[in-house]
Amino acid sequence: MQHLCSQCSRARLSSTGWLHGCLSASRSHYLGDVLELPRAEALARIRELSARALADKQAERLTAPDLRRRLGLPAAGRVSGL
Repeated sequence: MQHLCSQCSRARLSSTGWLHGCLSASRSHYLGDVLELPRAEALARIRELSARALADKQAERLTAPDLRRRLGLPAAGRVSGL
């Protein structure tokens, strides 16, 4: 079973410009306004927001089934309504 936890190095960027450091974290960071900044300032801001997003990682070891339960999703392989 793969663990999703603080050792995960993944970040997710939504199509609306929100950077999520953890799937189960409630915090996200908006990158949309970075597009209006000069290049050097934008890169510094992206680095800062990326570091913050990665700091949002859960300290506990969270498995995929744990995450599904926390989000109220059905267990893997089960699709309701079909």
